[in-house]
Amino acid sequence: MTGRNYYMLFNVPGAANPVYFSAESDATGTTYHWGDLETVNGLGSYTSKGTATGVTDVAKNEIRITASVSDLAAVGKAKPGNKLSALHASTTAVLGVLVADVDTADGSKSYVAGAPSCVKPGA
Repeated sequence: MTGRNYYMLFNVPGAANPVYFSAESDATGTTYHWGDLETVNGLGSYTSKGTATGVTDVAKNEIRITASVSDLAAVGKAKPGNKLSALHASTTAVLGVLVADVDTADGSKSYVAGAPSCVKPGA
């Protein structure tokens, strides 16, 4: 295996496509991005719109990724108080040029941006 990718996708009001945050790890380290899931030649394509800030906390089994609200304004309205819906998390393994799904999870409830959650980041 040459790497592992972690994605968190969600719908943002006003966005044409689902927005994602990603942590992409390989032998050189981990990079963090955000973008949207566009359709290219009939297939979903993760299209990076910019870099994000991230922390991989192995001790807590957490990945925390942040991007500024002003950056996300280029694709939708992800400001505090707006509902983010269709939450989807996935993990892939990278084997050379082959990318294989490892695990996925879908959320059935919306999340209000900026609202407290049951998970305290960094706690």
